[in-house]
Amino acid sequence: MRETIRPATAEDLAAAGVVPARGGRWLAVLQGERLLGVGGIVPAGAMWVASCRIQPEARQNLRAHRRALLEAAYRLLELAQSRKMPVYAEPEAGIQTAGAFLAHLGFTRHHAGGYVRGGDL
Repeated sequence: MRETIRPATAEDLAAAGVVPARGGRWLAVLQGERLLGVGGIVPAGAMWVASCRIQPEARQNLRAHRRALLEAAYRLLELAQSRKMPVYAEPEAGIQTAGAFLAHLGFTRHHAGGYVRGGDL
């Protein structure tokens, strides 16, 4: 079954365990009715902060969902780029491939920790 990407609802965010402190842009990746994950960018001063939550069952089979998850990430990053604001992200602790995923998306390590894309913080 093919994945779909759409704006995330409050129910999607709650199901993924995300409670955003402020408004932002969030997308949901679904396979049928099953939520695979959510990703978002939230404004924080003169930058965006990126966040991503992939459901544990989807994480077990990332290769099968890789294309849709990458497409959702690129859509969010294009929005940030159109607003000419850098994006900051930190890899999730315990996820060995998180840093490589950020690098694949064009992020570079920041000297103070984390990763940045599209500008200097």
